Amino acid sequence: VRGRTMSTPKLAATIIVLKTRKNVLKGESNYKVLMVKRSNKSRFMPGAHVFPGGICEDSDTNQNWSSILQHRSINNAKQQVIRLAAIRELFEEANILITEPVLELDFDHAKWRQLVQKDSSQFLKLCIENNCVPDISSLYPWSNWITPVQEKWRYDTYFFLATLNNRLEAKHDEIETTGLDWFTPEQALNSFVEKKIFLPPPTW
Repeated sequence: VRGRTMSTPKLAATIIVLKTRKNVLKGESNYKVLMVKRSNKSRFMPGAHVFPGGICEDSDTNQNWSSILQHRSINNAKQQVIRLAAIRELFEEANILITEPVLELDFDHAKWRQLVQKDSSQFLKLCIENNCVPDISSLYPWSNWITPVQEKWRYDTYFFLATLNNRLEAKHDEIETTGLDWFTPEQALNSFVEKKIFLPPPTW
């Protein structure tokens, strides 16, 4: 665009969390999707319902991750960073922690979530102290969208699919996210048409 400096897209990651439904009627989707509502104070898409995610941080590139992941590590260094960021952001925004093994119910989600939100490097410490690893191999690649050049805030976002373990409870954080909903695709689109929620336009 003439007369305007193009911003370099920031690397980002998002997880589309799915859970199955029971007693599904004919023509309905047999799953629901987790969507969080962004704070009205957010710089990017305030008040919008989105999939949990965010930008990759320097801590996601820490070399110690490879030794912790061991056989779960990925040969593609960029993909490993993106998947780590995706799992970390999901924990920060929705309280869902995808690890192997799955942490027991006595795991202090609130304490660690607050620590990781304040300092992303605490995610590595969380895994070391609780003898777990981010289950990066469980994420299924879905798509990669890059924000158009005319936008001020640009992101190179990788999307993944993940299914919810029933023992994990999704909770918004009242900081980055002020609410969350489980929608079928039809419910989400209908809520948008009825102006009950705001969905961002596709950012590709």
